[in-house]
Amino acid sequence: MQKKTLLALSTAALFTGAAVFFSAPQDITVNSQYSAQPDVHQAVTPPKSEAEPAVSLVADIASLKGTHHGVRLANRNGQLIVTAALRDLFDYYLSAAGEKTHQQIVERIEADLYQQLSDTALQQALNILASYLDYKTALLTFNQQYPANMATTDGQQIEHLTKRQQALVALQDEKLGAQVAQVFFEYDRTMDEHTLAKAQILLSDMTADGKQQALLNLNAQLPFDAFQHQQRNSKQQQLMAIELDTGLSEQQKFQQRSEVVGEAAANRLAELDKQRAEWRGRLIKFQQELNTLIEARMAAEDYEAAYQKLLDQHFESHEQLRAKALTK
Repeated sequence: MQKKTLLALSTAALFTGAAVFFSAPQDITVNSQYSAQPDVHQAVTPPKSEAEPAVSLVADIASLKGTHHGVRLANRNGQLIVTAALRDLFDYYLSAAGEKTHQQIVERIEADLYQQLSDTALQQALNILASYLDYKTALLTFNQQYPANMATTDGQQIEHLTKRQQALVALQDEKLGAQVAQVFFEYDRTMDEHTLAKAQILLSDMTADGKQQALLNLNAQLPFDAFQHQQRNSKQQQLMAIELDTGLSEQQKFQQRSEVVGEAAANRLAELDKQRAEWRGRLIKFQQELNTLIEARMAAEDYEAAYQKLLDQHFESHEQLRAKALTK
């Protein structure tokens, strides 16, 4: 197997390992299929407020200020509907680690749950939160026991990552309960299993044609949304490779992009190339004239006036802050 394949395996294992799980409360409703929305085909009690809270819970968190997780929680017959979006809500606040203490972050999550839920559904969500945080703590020890990367052969690495994935699923089920864990991590588990199966095919002694057919069959087994995600990532990687190939002419770059995303999108990317080139040209010209201005050693007041005049000559007002950041 090529090193790139092992790198992809290690990355997948690390990504899944960053997730967290907790014990499931009794009598809850789960909704899988990677859905972040409640099942609207049955009677659903909406959250207390469908709008963003009047008082922001993240106004004093720099990395989250002005943002909102967009998760709307709901219940059916008083029981919490558990979807993967609940995990997204938890992780949204937990991403502020380092800016706020752990206790402060937990209090923000609890406040959000109180704003959206009540009674039994609220208590169920709080129980899942406690289990999720417990899983986060257990994961630290897990990652020491099952490091993602092993300095072994390709075959041994695949075997190790397979055992690691099985142990991770067991830990998730233990902490969150099998039902909640499946909903929270269904997508991650599907993609990790897919990655491991792909690696096993590539490492097998099948012919090149046999491997290609096996990979096609494997991709066909992916759920549609997972397949779309994989396709988008593949196209992004191809476009990045084209972008980094400095030996391509404009026509060659256009042709290769057309083959990946179609002619219309290739035209838009070509126009973006022109805009970037025009911006870089103005920036270079500005830097050259700025260097001359600096070398003139003018009085501070005169320099500021000349500097602003130079900015106005080359950039619109909304571009000037960016130009200042990119030049010295």
